[in-house]
Amino acid sequence: MGVAAPASAARAASSTPVPFPVVDGSVQSLLVAGDTAYVGGHFTSIGTLTGPLAFLGPRNGRVLRGFPSIAGRSLDEADENWVGVHAVEPDGAGGLYVAGHFGRVAGQRRSAVVHLHRDGSVDPRFRADVEGWVHALALARGRLWIGGSFRSLAAASG
Repeated sequence: MGVAAPASAARAASSTPVPFPVVDGSVQSLLVAGDTAYVGGHFTSIGTLTGPLAFLGPRNGRVLRGFPSIAGRSLDEADENWVGVHAVEPDGAGGLYVAGHFGRVAGQRRSAVVHLHRDGSVDPRFRADVEGWVHALALARGRLWIGGSFRSLAAASG
């Protein structure tokens, strides 16, 4: 995956990080001329880094929010480089349970299952570290059911 900086980033003399667009391939050439950055390479789209979970506008399909902070290695060391989201379940209060194959969310250790509050922050009281992958979630009668390919589940509440 390659990235390209907007033309304004090339001129900026600041220590503030600038978000770079992401391409779905590789960048082979970059030319900044005036206010325009010309990007060429082997890719079909350029856009915002979302990570493996993104919220889209229901009418226009635009990215409302992405979660590039879902990353890292899970407790399942066999597939330590593969990160993905397999299931999302509303919590009934505007938040979400998110499951898949990951090890960190927003820098916090969460393996395969996380509860996100309405604002996207990690619920510090919810911990369910799974060794393996979670493919399905269901919330019924106040209980969260998980299904997948996993060997163990260590749950803690606080």
